[in-house]
Amino acid sequence: MKPNNNTILEGLTLETPFVINEQDNNINFATWKLHKLKNLAELEELQRTIKKKVFFQLPFCLAWIENGSETHWNEPILAMEVENEVKLTKEQILELLPEDEIVYSEIKADINNEEFWKIVKKIKQEISNWEICQTIISREFNTFIENFSISMLLSIYRKLLSINSSYMTFLFNSWEEIITWASPEVHLKIKDWIANKIPIAWTIPKKDINDFFDRLMIFLDEKKEENELLMLQMKN
Repeated sequence: MKPNNNTILEGLTLETPFVINEQDNNINFATWKLHKLKNLAELEELQRTIKKKVFFQLPFCLAWIENGSETHWNEPILAMEVENEVKLTKEQILELLPEDEIVYSEIKADINNEEFWKIVKKIKQEISNWEICQTIISREFNTFIENFSISMLLSIYRKLLSINSSYMTFLFNSWEEIITWASPEVHLKIKDWIANKIPIAWTIPKKDINDFFDRLMIFLDEKKEENELLMLQMKN
């Protein structure tokens, strides 16, 4: 479909289910019909039945649910049956997105700085003792955005989209909740029923040792890996 740059975002409200997905400077904008599903079997059945493109969000608790383990969470899979889709470039969508000033309250963390650094020092000691090799510390930040609106939402997404080091920048509005993020890397690709798992956190396969050094130099020159190494730097 050829995009009409003057009307593509017109009529959108916070109650309009839609998705904007950017990858490799290409944009998929789609409006949709929402489905809430219990498991992957229902997702597969939906795809088989409607024979349309589907965007979906898998909750993290699904890993436990599919494994038959107990979990305190029971979030559904949010699946989007695409009804209307438009493809644009990143430059085109940036011209359309608003740039409202984002007014927000104080940003508060669930773990204060003093407690956070205590955790960091403890983990550094455990790493030094060879007890663990890698740990990600979860820290949640919350704020309140004043006068939240569809224009404000699109302005937030525009700011994320302006970050050039992201693998994918995604906005998923289900009218009940909004999920938006800029993902730095891809961990799993599935194409034509073939799954390709991609190592994370500064991991490179050895493969043939004869060309390992050359591949290592290419690996170290990747911007994503450089950013990850900067993330791993810690204060003493």
